[in-house]
Amino acid sequence: MGVNDKKIVFGGWQEAFSEVRNKANTLAGSNREFYIGATEDPDARFRDHATWEWREMHLLYETRSKSFAKKMETMLIKWGENSKWARRLNNKRGGGGGLRDGADYYWLYVVVY
Repeated sequence: MGVNDKKIVFGGWQEAFSEVRNKANTLAGSNREFYIGATEDPDARFRDHATWEWREMHLLYETRSKSFAKKMETMLIKWGENSKWARRLNNKRGGGGGLRDGADYYWLYVVVY
């Protein structure tokens, strides 16, 4: 299906986390497996995930701060690991390691299939 960027949250991670978590909760509750990530290039990252048969990437959060993106990803993965949806979470590690310095924007996303 592709990348869905219709309902992106902006701002500092502390202010935005609750809304982002609620959006992730809705996606996780759709009875499908999901993966939480952060990227500076959503289209390229979706192509990477598409090779794993993932169907949709939902962009949840946009920031110009790499540290905000890393923090938000780490917090959302921890939420997923401790949520009632944990058995469907496909993250194998904590996140935040793949972001490069110097990007104009960073996005937090949930991919579902």
